[in-house]
Amino acid sequence: MSTYSNPFYIEFFPSSPAAITLAVVFITFTSFHVALLNYTKRLFAIPLIVGGAAEFAGFISRTVNTYDLANLQAYTAQNITLLAAPAVLNAGVHMFFGSIITASTFTRYSILRQSHLSPLLIICDGLGLLFQIWGLIKLIDPDDDDEIRWSSNIITGGLVVQVVVIGAFFVFATVFHSRLRKHNVIGLTKPRLRITLSMCTLYLVELLMLVRTGYRIGQFSQIQVGYLSTHEWPIFAFDAGLMVALLAISILWYGVDLDVREEPNTERQLEIPLGRLASVSHTDALRVKSSFDGRIGQKTVITV
Repeated sequence: MSTYSNPFYIEFFPSSPAAITLAVVFITFTSFHVALLNYTKRLFAIPLIVGGAAEFAGFISRTVNTYDLANLQAYTAQNITLLAAPAVLNAGVHMFFGSIITASTFTRYSILRQSHLSPLLIICDGLGLLFQIWGLIKLIDPDDDDEIRWSSNIITGGLVVQVVVIGAFFVFATVFHSRLRKHNVIGLTKPRLRITLSMCTLYLVELLMLVRTGYRIGQFSQIQVGYLSTHEWPIFAFDAGLMVALLAISILWYGVDLDVREEPNTERQLEIPLGRLASVSHTDALRVKSSFDGRIGQKTVITV
């Protein structure tokens, strides 16, 4: 079943119903994100939409391949889009994390400034993606087994870069979150920021991304003989299914108040337990109070 000397489709015929189903699922969730972008104007939605569209295009191309196994164009398109889509989706995750830091107003608890953190993660993810695409292009029509191994190693190297980026994200996120908890300032953030829930969803989607990347590393490290390469179900369980879950979870982010401004001439009441008030630093207390009082004559009342 192998065509044009490529090492894929050796042990199985790709499933047309599965590919069509996933294409429908991805275009459905992508449409939700398009509608929510139009309503909320949240910029993190753009990479999520592009990534979802890439997944849709990939499974449409896979559907074409199920009816024409010798179609090299469809084979190339599906592999590039399905390999690239998660990296694009991850850019949306990084953008949302940066927005959470800014909206919390406690940016100094982040290891890096938000203006540097998100671009750094996105650029490193992009670098890993370039290696993957380079290796995949060479793998599509290899001359011999040595080129197959070399191309697979390039792709694996790009995936390892993405694992490093995911690890860096967990460091940045957990340090920021733990510092907020340590200084007891989570209660001083806007209730609609839902910072604890937002951070938990970020941890979850990055864990999904880590599992997916680990699966791909296993697949390309044993490209010709490995179980992951000779069976179709793992790509649905450990790649496509996890990315569907990411798109579903990220819908929750549109309900988070990421705006820094406050409504004018209103009273903001901060409910702070007496036992916690003493643990809030004087600097944080003054900073929060001035951040509310300084906005168009807004009054702050602290209730203990």
